[in-house]
Amino acid sequence: MTLIESPYHGWQYNLRGELVKAPFWDGTPNADPSALRRQSADLKEIRSSIWNDIIFVDLSAKCPTLPVFLAPLMALFEDFDFSTLEMANDSADGDGIHRFSAKANWKPLWENYDPQCLS
Repeated sequence: MTLIESPYHGWQYNLRGELVKAPFWDGTPNADPSALRRQSADLKEIRSSIWNDIIFVDLSAKCPTLPVFLAPLMALFEDFDFSTLEMANDSADGDGIHRFSAKANWKPLWENYDPQCLS
């Protein structure tokens, strides 16, 4: 069975969006997710699109399609190669840039980022 797993909390969903595993939600490693499912913990289908590895979400389902919405921005950057971008952080030492890579979603990485923890 193919599953989608949150790298942050370890919750797992099947491809229908149903919660199948929620470790530690009740303090135990093999917690039964059925109580959560009764409280609508399953994923909801929402309209989304991707442009240059950025996910855009339309919770209202009323926005224009992403190509229509982003047309002016897409035209402005049509000659720019976004694949050349690197994640960087200014630092007080060295060349002023600290480069690192992480196999993770960028949001938890930056939300939990502490420069004192990086070497």
